Amino acid sequence: MTSDASLSTRGWTLVFQGLLIGMGAGLVALGLLFGLARRDRSQPRPVMTPTPYRPPSGTPWTPSPTPAITQTPTPSLTPTPTPEWWGWIPPGRWAIPESWPGPDWRVGLPTALPRPAPVVTDVDTYTFLFLGSDRRQKLFRTDAIILVSFRPADGAVSVISFPRDLYVFIPGWTVSRINTAYYHGLISNYPRGAAGLMRDTMLYNFGVRIDYVTLVDFNGFRKFIDALGGIDVDVACEYTDWRLKAPDLDPNQPSSWALYTVKPGRVHMDGDMALWYARARLRSSDFDRNRRQQEIVRAIWAKLTSPRSIPNLPQLFRIAMESVETDVDWEAVRWLLHLGGGFDFSKVRFYRITPNMVRAWQTPDGGRVLLPRRERIIPMLREALGPLPPAWQQRQALRIVVYNSSGHEGWEDLAAWRLEAVGYNVVAQQTLEAVVPHSWLVDVRDVPKPEQGYQILQHLGLPRDAYTTTVPALVHEPPRDADLVLIVGADYQPCFDPNLAR
Repeated sequence: MTSDASLSTRGWTLVFQGLLIGMGAGLVALGLLFGLARRDRSQPRPVMTPTPYRPPSGTPWTPSPTPAITQTPTPSLTPTPTPEWWGWIPPGRWAIPESWPGPDWRVGLPTALPRPAPVVTDVDTYTFLFLGSDRRQKLFRTDAIILVSFRPADGAVSVISFPRDLYVFIPGWTVSRINTAYYHGLISNYPRGAAGLMRDTMLYNFGVRIDYVTLVDFNGFRKFIDALGGIDVDVACEYTDWRLKAPDLDPNQPSSWALYTVKPGRVHMDGDMALWYARARLRSSDFDRNRRQQEIVRAIWAKLTSPRSIPNLPQLFRIAMESVETDVDWEAVRWLLHLGGGFDFSKVRFYRITPNMVRAWQTPDGGRVLLPRRERIIPMLREALGPLPPAWQQRQALRIVVYNSSGHEGWEDLAAWRLEAVGYNVVAQQTLEAVVPHSWLVDVRDVPKPEQGYQILQHLGLPRDAYTTTVPALVHEPPRDADLVLIVGADYQPCFDPNLAR
């Protein structure tokens, strides 16, 4: 297999040296995770009665006739002066094409050619695209596509997941699944290589300018997690799917498989279990798998940035060298090294394309794909790639303590994650021996603010009457630095989607 010339092992060496400090550790974690999405074709399919294909939302879409292609030049952007304190611009930052290569008419177009999307990234946002694939296969696809953005001005970081079956225009070729763009760029000698075609595909269809591309493989993922000593994953929703009874069993034998269930709570996972949890989708969907992958991202990020992981860095480095290629250069490493000290995990936001942002469609050859609904995707991208909204910053000022009285281990972590996902500042968590049937949000401020409390309860999926200013007896003395105290009772439902919680 010929590797894309723009991606090199040497480039990854430079990345690892710089990114393990500050926010870099998180980027490494993201990179290794995103090779997981490709489904294991060797998994036996349980015998099920065929059912009609149901679109995730909306109604089936009938493509309009393919129009004659007229190239509309995309206006070039004039750079806005960059503040000197971070003063570095990635190579090619302003390379916005004035015109796009049309489709390859030898291939044809299965649907109408979409127009280029408006550019949604500004000069203050830096973007890293992580692509995941099983490169052991001769013909591979990047079945995990996750964008990470960073804004030095306010420290905002966003993690955005894109489904692999998005049906988009791949410049110079045709309309196809987005996960085919990278490999086509590799075999077609695209002028800027495979990474360049992936950049152009993201820019044309979603208006997202990509500064750097990282290609990862899941072969090293299991070893990487085991080298970390495992990870603690906050599993929000109960999940059941087929799993090998033991890693060394023959996956081609149906008797090697059994249904396995993960319950809500903080679950410790070794490499094999984390790999299964991030890849399984026989009983769910790619949308739900993206949600679970983001849970894995949080867990790896937290573990990798912990001081306890420092002794494991040499081994992690060796594994990463075998699994990751990137075009991040030394200037980028120096820049990230300079900014890494100000990285704040409380400013990380998670987004993903959800079923209401696409239309299910069947291609002329019978393929099931997702047509992007730009009118819904673009606003989400503008929010994710922009500065922290005022509401997020206001929530950061509130100090919330979480007590677990639900009788379920780890549910204080799930409630805290649910609050942090929308910007609230959880300063402490604790499990109480007493189990209470109902959850309470106690406002312990000198001047209570019920409307703020009602909003928090709405984010938690709890009723308004759970708000109170009376401290229950089971909380002997609330922390002095707390504004509100959340008591998680047995009625709490932990399953939630951080992308919808906002």
